[in-house]
Amino acid sequence: MEVGEEFELISLSSIRIKLRLDIYSDASPAEFESTVLIDTGVFSGQFETVYFDDDLIAFKNTLEKLRIPGTAVLGGNRCAEIGFNISKQIGETEGALAITVSASPFGDDPFPKLLFLEFEVSPEFPKTTVRRIDQFLALNAAKK
Repeated sequence: MEVGEEFELISLSSIRIKLRLDIYSDASPAEFESTVLIDTGVFSGQFETVYFDDDLIAFKNTLEKLRIPGTAVLGGNRCAEIGFNISKQIGETEGALAITVSASPFGDDPFPKLLFLEFEVSPEFPKTTVRRIDQFLALNAAKK
């Protein structure tokens, strides 16, 4: 994977989060230019943000310890804040998850905030996301 190439961290029916490898290879903490794409049917759009390796590690740690129902948040402060309130779905597919997603371009400013539901999410979502974070951070470390 080359610097600047996109890596899809999260891909659900209404939200995708794409990261790009750190272009400042000697910077600490590592920072990743990111794109958050949202398409709920009623609203669609995208915003650009920067996440730091600490943001990804904190999100990963929360997902690893998550008990359902529970919440995990990616980012915050001046970065985009994406909250995932994860619970078991009632009805339809046995074992599927329902996720209430809240998205704000800046964590320290709650407006504008989008709030929408994701249904029929794989129960493996937390584990899959943890693996994707590990993959991405390993790719970034390998390029240095």
